[in-house]
Amino acid sequence: MPKKQRLTRAGNRWTEAGFNGFLVNTLRRATYRWPPKTDVLQAANVARGLYRCAMCGKDVPVTVPVEKKVKGKKKIVRKRNIVVDHIIPVVDVDKGFVSWDDFIKRMFVEPDGLQVLCVDCHKKKTFEEELKGRVDGRRKRKQKVR
Repeated sequence: MPKKQRLTRAGNRWTEAGFNGFLVNTLRRATYRWPPKTDVLQAANVARGLYRCAMCGKDVPVTVPVEKKVKGKKKIVRKRNIVVDHIIPVVDVDKGFVSWDDFIKRMFVEPDGLQVLCVDCHKKKTFEEELKGRVDGRRKRKQKVR
């Protein structure tokens, strides 16, 4: 039976994992306003609403129409089709999470550390990074230092 986590953060309302998730989410939201991200998007813009993918080189629209069921009815919605990606992953695929300082340093990089990818290329890149970080289909475990 898994060990129940203790509530130790935010006035004993959050577990340590919940607190860490809150920090990661807050930092990721802050990157939306990070100026180098805008610079990379502007550099990849080839025409109004079209961006060049750094991986496949195709010019792709910023959004694409997708059919979605809403309350039993089919509806056409627009889905984001480009992603600003970190060239070097924010969390090292070999070591995993190291420290908050390292996480922040890797999260807020200059334009040369970012690239614009289409959603398909981003999925492929993310999948390959996840495979690198796995051994025999399971996540690598940190070695305990004694």
